[in-house]
Amino acid sequence: MAALSLKRAFRLRIDPNEILEDERLTMAAARPPITDETQQAFLAWRRSVLFMAALLMIPVWILHSYENLKDLEKLPQGWKTLTIPQRRHRGPASPCVSVDAGRAAGRHGSARPARCRGPG
Repeated sequence: MAALSLKRAFRLRIDPNEILEDERLTMAAARPPITDETQQAFLAWRRSVLFMAALLMIPVWILHSYENLKDLEKLPQGWKTLTIPQRRHRGPASPCVSVDAGRAAGRHGSARPARCRGPG
């Protein structure tokens, strides 16, 4: 597939007789069917050009990702907080964590009720 696409992509024109039989059947089965041989040749050429462009973008993507990840430690703390998921240790689940914790925050001054305060 890649060799055929490479050959097609760098030619200015492909002849309708160069289209593979399975490509013709796929285009004929489309809705609406593409039966004109010139259109089939153009679509096969266009698909090959797009495929080669996508293949050429892979090394660019890898290099760009490397450049972005290389400077990760230089990011401002605010940006890290927004973009990098932080792992937070929440401790073991306790029965005092409930819907009422929000209401208790108003009475006790924290998000945890006073009876649940402890280490951690």
